[in-house]
Amino acid sequence: MNRLAEIECFIAVVDAGSQLAASKKMNIAVSALHRRIKDLEARLGVALTRRTTHGTTLTPEGRAYYDRCHRVVTDLNEADARANGEMHNASGLIRMTVPSVFGARHLAPIMTAFSEMHPDIRFDLNVSDRHVDLIEEGYDLAIRIGGDEKPQLGTEVLFKVHYALTASPEFWAKHGFPKTPANLAGLPVLAYRSGSVPTHWQFRAPSGKLSKVPITPRYIANNGEFLVEAAKAGLGVSLEPTFICGDALRSGLLIAALTDYETYDRVAQIVRPENRPLSFRVREFSKFLKARWSKPDQWNIDQV
Repeated sequence: MNRLAEIECFIAVVDAGSQLAASKKMNIAVSALHRRIKDLEARLGVALTRRTTHGTTLTPEGRAYYDRCHRVVTDLNEADARANGEMHNASGLIRMTVPSVFGARHLAPIMTAFSEMHPDIRFDLNVSDRHVDLIEEGYDLAIRIGGDEKPQLGTEVLFKVHYALTASPEFWAKHGFPKTPANLAGLPVLAYRSGSVPTHWQFRAPSGKLSKVPITPRYIANNGEFLVEAAKAGLGVSLEPTFICGDALRSGLLIAALTDYETYDRVAQIVRPENRPLSFRVREFSKFLKARWSKPDQWNIDQV
């Protein structure tokens, strides 16, 4: 039996939910489809599916095999469509990983709009601050804040990330509004940690002079939204991206200080494996992201 035919039958059963439904869709006998699935499992030496009273479910091995095979078959169909000049609409699975707060706040509406334009697109989304290995874990792309040191990953810049030093109005009224970074000395700090605990904050004046302010954090967290909530409650000073604290600044629950100073020099970027051909669906989604987030300084402190 043709290996690709076995895989196509397997994918059809998973997508349809049962062998009966898949056989009708493929216009082949249930017995023939069942035999192809069994031949596939025999060749691999693992059980891919389980028959239940509610249909067909996947084993853990079957789920992993389905994810990889679905991408391969989608790419083959895409190659055929391109060769025939029939490529008009993106389709298939996009596996993506994105930082948790940014993803929840800003990616969801973009994915919805893209899905409405391309109804044959499916997403497998990892919303996490964990640094996912795109190549080892089989992801198509990631949105990351900052850089990536691996040479086998390609990047495209989306926008500059602006940071704001903020605290509640009550906090500034109690502790005094800082005019220079040195005025932050001794203030309770709400610090973000991605690795080691931060020991200082860095500020660059309009003149270019760099200041490093030692900090002793009152709160340390690996989630910026948590720190913004603590700042709104008057518990300390936070230094977070405006895509997280922008709503609180607009509403007046937080007040930004030292707005003439630059802090972290970071960008948001699309990251993709360089060793994998760029599919039409990933290319179209990347273009869509860039178009939606191409407005210069859309999260600048002056705009929030």
